[in-house]
Amino acid sequence: MFKRKRKRGQSIVEMSLIFPFFLLVIVGGIVDFGFAFYNILALQQLANDAASNAAEKNMTNEEINNYIANYSSPPVSWQQAGIYNATISNITMTDGSIMKRVDITYHSKTYTPFYQTALNAVNGNEYITLRTQATYKVPTTVRNRADF
Repeated sequence: MFKRKRKRGQSIVEMSLIFPFFLLVIVGGIVDFGFAFYNILALQQLANDAASNAAEKNMTNEEINNYIANYSSPPVSWQQAGIYNATISNITMTDGSIMKRVDITYHSKTYTPFYQTALNAVNGNEYITLRTQATYKVPTTVRNRADF
């Protein structure tokens, strides 16, 4: 009968050709989506701070936008130009109270070429778009420090 030839080392060669691609996808995904997760947490903190200040100090839309633009502790990787849409709205509740809502959208940059290309093909840009909002009630009475 026929004797089969041994193919020693074939699987090692195939793996060595494919492995860098998988490594790029996995490690790149960990880096890019890790930064996106970090940025969404920081963006939520910014929205909370802006809505809280807007409610407590009864700030105007322009003052809130200035507060967001001059945020005191942005993450190191943030580009201020990435915050491209901050909308502020007043919501009147049925009991007559007013709520200040801040909606913020941020473009989180991707760093690996694989995800830049993939997102560019899907979204038309190489950023992960993050959106968040926070709502705070405008206080109706002001307490004295002696009340605390």
